[in-house]
Amino acid sequence: MAEELHIIMNKIYSADQVDKRIDEIAVANGGGGAPIGFKEALFGPNNRRATLVGVVFAVTQQCSGITGVLQFLPSILKTMNTDVQLGVSVINFINFISVFFTGFFLKKYGRKTIMLFFPFILVILHCVIAGCLWNGHNTETGNLIALICIVIFVACF
Repeated sequence: MAEELHIIMNKIYSADQVDKRIDEIAVANGGGGAPIGFKEALFGPNNRRATLVGVVFAVTQQCSGITGVLQFLPSILKTMNTDVQLGVSVINFINFISVFFTGFFLKKYGRKTIMLFFPFILVILHCVIAGCLWNGHNTETGNLIALICIVIFVACF
């Protein structure tokens, strides 16, 4: 195992840096390399914060409403007197294309900024969509605004 690590590290670092980098990795991982149990991996002093962030992130994603928007999208589009097949195709295309811009936003703004900023955008978009489609009082302008907000919502998610 150590020989494989040296071979790989020699491809990345110069020969004089390999041992130093391997020592740094060993120190960062607790030194001995002894396996840890499931409880320690989740709730150990070094991992509590990461576990908490992961759980909060998962709950936030589930509460964002993306499932509701995508599941009821055909009904929403039908209420708006929009071609359902075309609308669903456009939303799916936007969902596909938005993946390619994720790396740009991560590099430019950072993970923390995105994790804090985008949920607020989703809340605002939910409110605008609900306002536009409230009690079936659909106007052409309201439907267009709601459709644009749904597209932006899917892209931001």
